[in-house]
Amino acid sequence: MPKYLIQAEEGTDSSSAEQSSSDSDLDSSSSHYVHLLLIPNIILLVVCLMTATEANQFFPHATSRSAWWPWSTCFEPVNPYETCSQFLLDEYSFTHFSHGFVLWFWLIAAPLRYLLTRPSIRPFCACAPGLSFDWLGFYVCAFVEILWEMFENTPSTIEAFRQSGPNSAEYAGDSGVNIIGDLIACQLGFAVMAMVWMRLKCKGAFAVTAAYAVIMTIVLYFWICDGLILIWINIARPGSITCVEAPPEHMLGNATAVNAMSAGA
Repeated sequence: MPKYLIQAEEGTDSSSAEQSSSDSDLDSSSSHYVHLLLIPNIILLVVCLMTATEANQFFPHATSRSAWWPWSTCFEPVNPYETCSQFLLDEYSFTHFSHGFVLWFWLIAAPLRYLLTRPSIRPFCACAPGLSFDWLGFYVCAFVEILWEMFENTPSTIEAFRQSGPNSAEYAGDSGVNIIGDLIACQLGFAVMAMVWMRLKCKGAFAVTAAYAVIMTIVLYFWICDGLILIWINIARPGSITCVEAPPEHMLGNATAVNAMSAGA
């Protein structure tokens, strides 16, 4: 091979290595700054907890178990609303897991990842390469989930939930502990999907999401007569989908109690 071609190839390899090194340095330096987004998330979470606990409480006041017990159910046969959405985790934690796994990842993080990895924008922002964890999306989605918690605990949204059937007839909003649990579930869902993306890339991750959405919608409907899709439908049109006519077996005690109260009224 002519000497000048060898030199040209060496020059190309050298420039590629330098470009790769500079991109790596950029990603390394920008990744430190992206963690500063934790600060506004903490501030917003404090505001959310203060706002929500004005109408509810931070710790659950249930007499049936310790306030530090991590799990409760919204479908106790007797007085279920003493525990529903009051402890760290309950059946609705799965819907918040779906927020991170499906909604916020694909509606916010994926478009943000695509936008910020464009060559014209990347030098000016802290974006996440396809093979690294998307910390920017993680913090942005946490911010959106906290905003959702604030919206979820407004009087109008609480009333919309109450009209969605006997499983929510006396819903009083979330305790502070439950809000933290919902946020943990959401961010866990986002982290799992981010790792699926890193492993299977975009098309594989989308296929996993589609399968998860179908399966979880069916499971949650027959388990708690609710779910990620049903929640949004009942917020937009309260009472559109309920289980009043044929509640699942585990809701019979709750539905009977609600019907008895309605008859008495």
